[in-house]
Amino acid sequence: MLGRLGDEHGPLPRRTWQQWRATGKTPPCYKLPNGRVVCKESEFDAWFEGLLDVAAVGA
Repeated sequence: MLGRLGDEHGPLPRRTWQQWRATGKTPPCYKLPNGRVVCKESEFDAWFEGLLDVAAVGA
């Protein structure tokens, strides 16, 4: 996920994603028994499309 949100400077920093999660700015995430945090791809894609829509309106 972090790689998909990156740019020419690299992936989105993990700390930024964690801050977004703490403030409710990410799609729903689920913690697996092994401790890994994941998002459903469909929910992530819908969330990301929403970001693009907001950016297009603001441009």
